[in-house]
Amino acid sequence: MTVEQIVVVCDEPSHARSKIADIETFAWDGSRWKPTRVEQVAGYLFSPSPKNTAQPSHPAMSQGDYDGMEEDVDQLHYKCKLCRLDLDVRKSVLFPVLDRIAEAGVSHTTLKALIRVISKST
Repeated sequence: MTVEQIVVVCDEPSHARSKIADIETFAWDGSRWKPTRVEQVAGYLFSPSPKNTAQPSHPAMSQGDYDGMEEDVDQLHYKCKLCRLDLDVRKSVLFPVLDRIAEAGVSHTTLKALIRVISKST
């Protein structure tokens, strides 16, 4: 793997004041891609920040085992908070696309580009 991290942003022209929204950062751990934003995984609305007083929505989270929680989840959901562009995708579809992106030496992409590549590969 030539790239060990892929950053996905949304930079749609419809964003006010040309803002760029951070969507996800995928990190290569030597054997697979791992989403780094726990609260994005499968739409679980849990953030590990100290401000969050809600109970974890997944049993593995109560023990701080985010890797275990991540293994259970096959469907990922990402949505830009600025323009509402969204992507629902299975890991089995997304991760081979991330492999191809990394092999091309690309470490940054947009949500829209990712959606296009995935739609052509399915």
